[in-house]
Amino acid sequence: MQIRDAEDALDSANNACDNAVSNLEIQEKTRDSNVAKAEVNIELARLTLLAWEEGEVVSKRQDLQLSLRTAEKDFSRLGEKYEASLRLYEDRYISKDELEQDEIAMIRAEAEFSQAKLAIEVYEKYTHLKERQEKESNLRQTRDELERVRDRHEATIRSVTSDVAASLRLVESRTERLEKHRLNLEACVAQAPADGLVVYATSLGRDRWDEQESLRAGSELYPNQLVIVLPDTSNMVAEVKVNEALSGLVEPGQTAIVVSDALPDQSIEGIVVSIGVLAESGGWRDPTRRDYTVRIDLRSTGDLALKPSMRCAAEILVGRVEDSLHVPIPAIQRRGGIILVHVEVSGGWAERPVVLGRVSEHYVVVESGLE
Repeated sequence: MQIRDAEDALDSANNACDNAVSNLEIQEKTRDSNVAKAEVNIELARLTLLAWEEGEVVSKRQDLQLSLRTAEKDFSRLGEKYEASLRLYEDRYISKDELEQDEIAMIRAEAEFSQAKLAIEVYEKYTHLKERQEKESNLRQTRDELERVRDRHEATIRSVTSDVAASLRLVESRTERLEKHRLNLEACVAQAPADGLVVYATSLGRDRWDEQESLRAGSELYPNQLVIVLPDTSNMVAEVKVNEALSGLVEPGQTAIVVSDALPDQSIEGIVVSIGVLAESGGWRDPTRRDYTVRIDLRSTGDLALKPSMRCAAEILVGRVEDSLHVPIPAIQRRGGIILVHVEVSGGWAERPVVLGRVSEHYVVVESGLE
């Protein structure tokens, strides 16, 4: 059992070691993949920043300058036109409505010119700085993420590497244990002197003090400990329990008839050889019950297939009474200290006091009081 357990433990350790190695390979591949992704993200962030600086910023500034120059030209042109319209209006060549339309166009051009200058100022002071910070921050975050990915995976790989080393040490330890158990097994081979049954000593239960723990794999033995018994089935002894109230009737040498539960149709004659010195408790089921162990030597087992620890019942002949008046035990009545039986008389039943003698399981001898 210990060798089987040690082999199972070794197989479990080998499986754990293989799983740890596989996990290490998976973690290394995952690290390489995630690091490559992080490096790609850094390159994309760098290219995004470069494209913004050399493309979007230049294009945006050109658009703003174009809008400013266009607005400036429109404002200058419409201003000159408005001044010319003033002179034409003074000379009454155009109407006042036409003059006001030219003035409105000039005002709109002036507003657009102002907005174009303001757009350039806002872009250079705020928008451009904001976009630069966003692009540079994105680049820094991708670089930081690369470091975090490396640190995280390195920590995981160190942990898994430690698990692999621990698994290897466990495999080595369990291999040594298996070899030790195999050597112990070779040293524990016992040769029986003859063929027969083997009974563990812990199954004998000789008395109430003999409460050894059942043998199992890993149990420790002490020197001269009784471990197994090779019973001789040609000479069997039955052990039965007798209540303490009846134990005083049992004596060595009395005849007994034993019937095994396995062979209910076969009666075996035996002789009482001993009665236990101490009574045994009935246990938790009946703590008030006290029984004595009676050993019966079975004289003629013949070819009966009896085995140790079979359940049995016995009838012990403790005495014989001949030519005596007796009645069934249920016929006895007690009233105070008087023992009575009911006798049929003409017209009914009459009570008769009696004196009792020896008692068996079913009958009691009447010494006097009846005929």
